[in-house]
Amino acid sequence: EPVFPSHNLASVYPPAAEYQQVASGVLAMSLPKPVDNGVLWFRPEVKENINWSGDPRKPLDLENSDAGLRLRPRTSFEIWKVEMAGISTKWSHGDLFAANDLRRSALENDLARQVRREQEAVRARDELVAVVSHDLRNPMTVISMLCGMMQKAFSSDGPHTSRRISTAIDTMQQAAGRMNTLLEDLLDTSKIDAGRYSITPQKLDVGQMFEEAQALLAPLALDKDISISFAADPDLRIHADPERLFQVLSNLVGNAIKFTPRLGTVGVHAKSVGDEIVFTVRDSGEGIPKEHLPHVFDRYWTVKEGNPNGTGLGLYITQGIVEAHGGRIVAESEPGQGSEFRFTVPRLD
Repeated sequence: EPVFPSHNLASVYPPAAEYQQVASGVLAMSLPKPVDNGVLWFRPEVKENINWSGDPRKPLDLENSDAGLRLRPRTSFEIWKVEMAGISTKWSHGDLFAANDLRRSALENDLARQVRREQEAVRARDELVAVVSHDLRNPMTVISMLCGMMQKAFSSDGPHTSRRISTAIDTMQQAAGRMNTLLEDLLDTSKIDAGRYSITPQKLDVGQMFEEAQALLAPLALDKDISISFAADPDLRIHADPERLFQVLSNLVGNAIKFTPRLGTVGVHAKSVGDEIVFTVRDSGEGIPKEHLPHVFDRYWTVKEGNPNGTGLGLYITQGIVEAHGGRIVAESEPGQGSEFRFTVPRLD
């Protein structure tokens, strides 16, 4: 029990009889902690003499007679005195209410301390990620630039040694590129978590944006012979950050291509619905299991099968960008029938 009262402690804990003069009554309050913790109040013994009419040890007499045993009423009603020991004054309802209220307040204060401690830990982590990501970005940029300079110095058509060096430089550039992408994702994640993610919106024509996006993203599908198409209703205009919106499309289209088999299809569409523009990215891939759908936008959640290098940040950042524009994003999928991601952006009249 959270609060335990007793005015006769020795009756529930016999060893307490040794100190019943100072602790015959107890009011105990437990506090849930990593280790056992509690508060105890004690009350001293209050001795009391109780007078009984007649000796209870002799309630009746039996006598033998020719008719057998007969009951004879008590003949003595002398006062019989009993001293009550080991008992304290009883705890009142007010005492119990005060103990419960004190316990509730202690739990609330402890919970508030834990929340503050967790918030401070998260804030420290986000600050560390932001500082480390920012400070590492400059060295990675230098490495990429030096790789480009070295690549120019070694031709892939030259001697065998030059070709090996050129191949090594290509590998370094790819690794540096992946590292830069990861650093950017970590920076974006820390800003979203801290509520400091900002965008620079401007007037955009959706049709023109789709043309530019197709020119940049279509080559990603060539290696798998995937057919990719972009289609938008005419005269669609939005107020959005062009770089961030392209990042959203790049993440969604990149995932669609990654999880779509050879000779599959990926379609990107935009249409006006009320005061919003609805963007849809649909693929003919294997789809997402129903139990995974609620988690696809969770931070660091990823499917390892077919995506060994995934960090689980892409869709989390995508959701943060869409929400920063005042929109929302949802995912629908049926196993074996592909997936569909839809997000909205307010329409510009």
